[in-house]
Amino acid sequence: MGESEDYIIDIIGKQLNGTATASELQQLEAWLNAAPSQRREEYEAYKQIWDESGRSPFPGTDAFDTRAAWERIDRQMKVPKVQSSVTPALEPAPKKQITRWLLVAAAILVLGVGSFWLYKSINGDRTLTAETDNLVVSLSDGSVVTLRKGAVLSYPVKFRQGQRSVQLNGQAFFDIQKDARSTFSVQTATSTIKVLGTSFFVSIASDTVNVTVISGKIRLEDRENVESYVELSADQSVGLASHRFVKDSIRNTNYLAWKTGVLDFDNEPLDEVVKDLNSYYGDSVSLAPELVPVASTIKVTLHFNKESLSRVLEEIKLTTGLNSKEEENRTVFFHK
Repeated sequence: MGESEDYIIDIIGKQLNGTATASELQQLEAWLNAAPSQRREEYEAYKQIWDESGRSPFPGTDAFDTRAAWERIDRQMKVPKVQSSVTPALEPAPKKQITRWLLVAAAILVLGVGSFWLYKSINGDRTLTAETDNLVVSLSDGSVVTLRKGAVLSYPVKFRQGQRSVQLNGQAFFDIQKDARSTFSVQTATSTIKVLGTSFFVSIASDTVNVTVISGKIRLEDRENVESYVELSADQSVGLASHRFVKDSIRNTNYLAWKTGVLDFDNEPLDEVVKDLNSYYGDSVSLAPELVPVASTIKVTLHFNKESLSRVLEEIKLTTGLNSKEEENRTVFFHK
């Protein structure tokens, strides 16, 4: 596998590990189809090594130095063979053997792939952390979880029959495969979310849990009192804090901007717009003190798709007639 195709090693590993995105799976399919016979053989050989290893080649460690691992394998491949007067010199390793070395190196590389996620396998469980970007995780039942940057998900490598349960800290979007024989549950520090087949968004901050349902139904339970719960349908949300539930209806879909890149404001009050901007771009926008009392009367109707913050701020100023200034690494809106 040439240097120009080293990225395929990462994608194969993530595909087998269940974390490949749809785009990465398309790249893998295109790579396989370019030379079906040869590349399918390489893929199957890699899969066999992956299945046989089953865990990190460095037991007892959770983090991996990808560069060091690769160099270690590379050094082993380049160690010169000592010729003996009795034993003939060994012939150079055939291409298939070199490919196998590359695949072993790939197995190590994939376990430490990228700076954006942490992998570990303990007693059949995995823990993934979306460290520098969002991370898509495919579960063994066909369900898909999209972790927002900073979120941590723990889940079984393979769900046992009738048992589908994961643990979450942070924010994530769940698209759950329907299985009438097995309820899917998300465990948090203070709650349990139960579903049969649906899509929903979970946000965990401190001791507060917020759940927004996109489709289907969910049941949110207080872990300290399972008889205390609330059920939600599509387009509803609920928050749980200090053992109290607060239900609400969904006003817009901007809570998913981190996943879709889309911010949609339809006659939205400026104070709510600022909240959505800070959720998506980080805590970077505020209102001048004199603007706060009237912000709810200033309406914004704009649509953005993966726009830069500077572009968004300019559009808001043009449509509202406001001005802005920079203060302590934040943009502050104020009246001209």
